[in-house]
Amino acid sequence: RRFAAPVARMRQIVAGGNGPRESNVKFICKCHVNPESTIALSWDVFMTATAFFIGFYEPLVIALYNPETVPHYSFLIEDCLTLAFTIDIVMHLISEPTITLDDKDYRDPSPEQHCCANRERMVESWMDLIIVLPGWVSIFDHDNTLFSANILLCFRLARLLQTSRSYRVMLVMSRMHARYGYPMFAIEVMKLFFLTAMSCHWLACLFLAAEGSITTGFFSYSTKGKTWMTELIMAKGDPCTPSMKEDRFCQYGLAYYWAVTTLTSVGYGDIVAQNKVEYVVVAMGMLVVGYTWALIVATIVSILSSLSVRTAEFRECLDGVEDMARRRNLEGDLRYRLRTFVHETKHLMTINYSRKLLETYCSEGLQRDVVIGSAEIGMMLDAITWMKDIASKDAILDIIRSLVPMAYSGGERVCMQQAMIVVQRGLLGHKGRIVKRGDILGAYDILLETQALVDASPVQTIGFVETLRLSKSSLVQVGRTYPEVDIRLRKAQIRTAVLRAIVYHARRAQQKKVKELKAAVALFRNPSHKASLVFQDLSGPSINDLTSLAIKAAERQRQLHSSIEELTDEIRGRRRGG
Repeated sequence: RRFAAPVARMRQIVAGGNGPRESNVKFICKCHVNPESTIALSWDVFMTATAFFIGFYEPLVIALYNPETVPHYSFLIEDCLTLAFTIDIVMHLISEPTITLDDKDYRDPSPEQHCCANRERMVESWMDLIIVLPGWVSIFDHDNTLFSANILLCFRLARLLQTSRSYRVMLVMSRMHARYGYPMFAIEVMKLFFLTAMSCHWLACLFLAAEGSITTGFFSYSTKGKTWMTELIMAKGDPCTPSMKEDRFCQYGLAYYWAVTTLTSVGYGDIVAQNKVEYVVVAMGMLVVGYTWALIVATIVSILSSLSVRTAEFRECLDGVEDMARRRNLEGDLRYRLRTFVHETKHLMTINYSRKLLETYCSEGLQRDVVIGSAEIGMMLDAITWMKDIASKDAILDIIRSLVPMAYSGGERVCMQQAMIVVQRGLLGHKGRIVKRGDILGAYDILLETQALVDASPVQTIGFVETLRLSKSSLVQVGRTYPEVDIRLRKAQIRTAVLRAIVYHARRAQQKKVKELKAAVALFRNPSHKASLVFQDLSGPSINDLTSLAIKAAERQRQLHSSIEELTDEIRGRRRGG
């Protein structure tokens, strides 16, 4: 779809129609790198790490070294950075452009919009090229014949502008979160770590540059008076080995220590400003890091509060239940049951919240995939025959949406009238058997209208139980929305009703024969006038007649049992074959 409009435009040009220049179309339709690909993601991660490295490396070199004392490995690092940013320019040019369309423009991007996006990308690339070009000059001009060291230093400072590319870190984090799914608070913790480290680092480098007696950096302030380093040596001695002047990393460590104590507003007072320049730098630094520390503390509080949102809601719910029990003067045992029930259903708050998020922020296609991909829902679809016959995935999604989480305490009777339940946790007792997790009750009773055919056996909980409940009204509403689903449900209803009716009438006939047999036996044992009223059609029955009647009743009962079994096997065979 992205390249459908440019290709159609090219065909129009080939056919002789009006359109933009052919060179622009060829430029648009050339091969691009997909920014969502693994290569582009890996490169963005690398360049983000490189931008942070420059933010740490360049201020440190400028504060500690001068053109005469720069170590040899620094040149290798500079060449690698120049090569990396040159490759980034190329990747930036060949990647697919991001085009912002108007609200009313719902069509595919036009060739003119592609060309505009590419022009903006070219401007950004030219700015990057201006920053990268001095690096290539320094690679081939080691003697600084084309540019002086000061001019190259200015370009080196301009390289700090590459740290503005750190905005890509949010794009990288969002893509990596979409791929790996780590917690979002981990991103916030990582941002806090880099913000704290970067603030302390820049403040330490600025404090080193303000010291003009021992440090000799590119921009070090030169003075013969007192500085914070000289006063520290006079007060506590030289803490570095062999000396502070020779150990530059020891200088940086002391400056970083001062920056951390300033950022955290601890301020031990062992390292303090001694001259006007240092006082100015310290005052500016305290203003900046004061706001930075406030941001860090606020972010930490926000992270901690976001981790306990559900806990606060649960505590509020507990307090509300306790207040309700106190106002109603409930007994102690009932209060204990209420509190136990609230504690057991604590996680239902999270389940309902996640379900609301899924229905609010996700499309119906994603919701359908999530529903079908769930293990419990998959088991339910496999266990219920009439749900297998539903071909519409949207209808299945609506049925699953209608499932309502329900919880029951121990020893409670579950209402099964015009409903179906799926057990998710706990045990239930039904018709002398144990119903465990994953079992379904009422899957076919929910289809029936005649109450005589519905299984009215009681369902009792054994301990705390969690279920998903589907009401008959919700299933009827789905059938009204999807006519093809209504046809499937009607067929399943007819099959279930026929089977239940056969069993129902067979049981009634069986009960009737058993009743006749019991009456005959009672008459045989006690041939009184009351027992003879049952057989008013029999005039003066003898013992032989009663015995033959009992034998015939037993024979008819056996025949009825065999007929019921044959009919049940035939129905099951047809259902498997159909």
